[in-house]
Amino acid sequence: MPVLAWGAWAACAAAGALLTLAWDRVPGRLAERLAVGLALGVTLLGLASAALAPLLGFRVASAVALLLLLCAGAGFAARCGRAALAPRPPAATALLAGLLAAGAIAVPMSRAVWIDARGLFTGADHNLGDLPFHLGIVHAFVEGDGTRPEHPELSGVPLTYSWAVDSAVAAAIALGAPVAAAMNAQGIALAAGLVVLLWTWGRELTGSRGAALLVPALALLNGGTGAFRLIAEAGSAEAAWSALAQSPHDVTIHDPWGLRWGNALAVLLIPQRAFLLGLPLGLYASLLAWRALAAERGSAEERSALKGVGVTLGLMPLAHAHSALATGLALAVAALLFRRPGFARAFALAAVLALPQAFALGAGSGTGLASFVAFQVGWDRGEQGVAGFWWRNAGPYLLLAVAAFALMRRQRAARFLAAAGVLFLVPNLLRLSPWIWDNVKLLFWAHVLSAPLVALLLARLAVRGRAAAAVAAALLAVTVASGAVDAWRLASGGRQHRLFDAEALAFGRAIAQATGPADRLLTAPAHDHPALLSGRPQYLGYEGHIWSQGLDGSGRRERIAAAYAGDRAAWRELRAAGVTAAVVGPRERASFPGAAAAFEGRRLLARAGSWSLYALDLE
Repeated sequence: MPVLAWGAWAACAAAGALLTLAWDRVPGRLAERLAVGLALGVTLLGLASAALAPLLGFRVASAVALLLLLCAGAGFAARCGRAALAPRPPAATALLAGLLAAGAIAVPMSRAVWIDARGLFTGADHNLGDLPFHLGIVHAFVEGDGTRPEHPELSGVPLTYSWAVDSAVAAAIALGAPVAAAMNAQGIALAAGLVVLLWTWGRELTGSRGAALLVPALALLNGGTGAFRLIAEAGSAEAAWSALAQSPHDVTIHDPWGLRWGNALAVLLIPQRAFLLGLPLGLYASLLAWRALAAERGSAEERSALKGVGVTLGLMPLAHAHSALATGLALAVAALLFRRPGFARAFALAAVLALPQAFALGAGSGTGLASFVAFQVGWDRGEQGVAGFWWRNAGPYLLLAVAAFALMRRQRAARFLAAAGVLFLVPNLLRLSPWIWDNVKLLFWAHVLSAPLVALLLARLAVRGRAAAAVAAALLAVTVASGAVDAWRLASGGRQHRLFDAEALAFGRAIAQATGPADRLLTAPAHDHPALLSGRPQYLGYEGHIWSQGLDGSGRRERIAAAYAGDRAAWRELRAAGVTAAVVGPRERASFPGAAAAFEGRRLLARAGSWSLYALDLE
């Protein structure tokens, strides 16, 4: 039932909120505690359930992990008393804005995944490849033997993706929640918490409630000039309104228009689920660092805040590695600019917690590091000029950010956020992933770091008279227009992509029942193969994921083609690689016409509709 999914995340939020009392006992921060508490609780549940699984099995480990989290949080609460948890009565405007913003973001986030009688769907165009991959990781934990899962699309290779967000979903499923409900509830709750933290982040860095209200919109409705290109092509006011209300395609990421800087909701927070966990953790670590800088050097307040920085930053690698890198860099730059040696203790604590995770991510991965770094100017611009590319993709926001930093360069907030420049320039000079577009995972952090200053610039302009207020409103509207169009396109429910029909869902369950955790599967490489729903790794899955993650699957497609042609030598090679069963279904028959004949008469392990699973027997 969905109530079990929401209950799991509510328990995580409560436990994480109570754990923040270990370094922050200032009363009046209940909303902030719950927002970051959810991210901390989800991370700890994901890590703890996976760590305990080899001893207890994943299902028991999940229950024990959640119980331990709640007990630890209750212990801190008992130590600190109820005074530290007392909420501060919010201003009516802030409360109303917060409720509206949380509700607004919940609507597009609810389109991430759902299941009905027809199958499993997503309403997000950019989720077509990512959602099946995340489902593969989730099911690998649920159906595994407690050991570290293999990569769901490259058997024999350990999982190297930042998987805490998915192992936490698996823990919720182990506790009784349906998979789609667990994923959707988690995404909605984390997104609502992110709005709270963005507002808190903006309020404390700018000291302006008005500017703080703009920060979530600036950060999450990012986009360039695509909405205005859509209006220009419409030809009339009536057609323009119709196009904006029912855009035929995204207007923040659209190759024919040279647009690659996609809206955060559409291309990051829904499809790249780990980002949704890394963002609130990174914001909270930065918020604590800001409070440490406001405290007296060497004071108890500074030490407590930096303890929280160390713990939060140290938990981030398996939550979201790119956010951990961006946050660590931003705080290191701030520590140097403010000359605060106390930050060294925070980084030491973070290293103690993070290094085992970094080792777990890298050990035995087979990742080709040489494919990650290369010189490439202008990010993903193709043949476009750099200046024109960024004007089309960022619109006035980039100019506003430069102006804000220039005008406020002597202020503490501008110095604290100075790493935004580094996080923008480096991904524009170097390719940091095999797929250049993945540099967006650092570029977006530059956007988030600059949002408070841009908000403050607009807020200060708005109080300089009616004309200035009109200019500020126009700049805000132009800046968020394209992002708002894409967010509305998600929220309106016009898009429905069926990734797995009812037959494919049944076949995924049938594979899990007919095989064991040690079995590996021969399938056609596809981004939406039902084998991903079984928890059993594919010999080779979607090659776009393999390449973009720096993994080596060379030679595997050729062996798959030979095996589906009936080549017994290829069968022997696959058996030596641990492949014990082969799927023959619509994907295989389309990609390898001889697949059905090759396995005719072989031992049948499972069947659901047009999908069949055969034993890869050599006799």
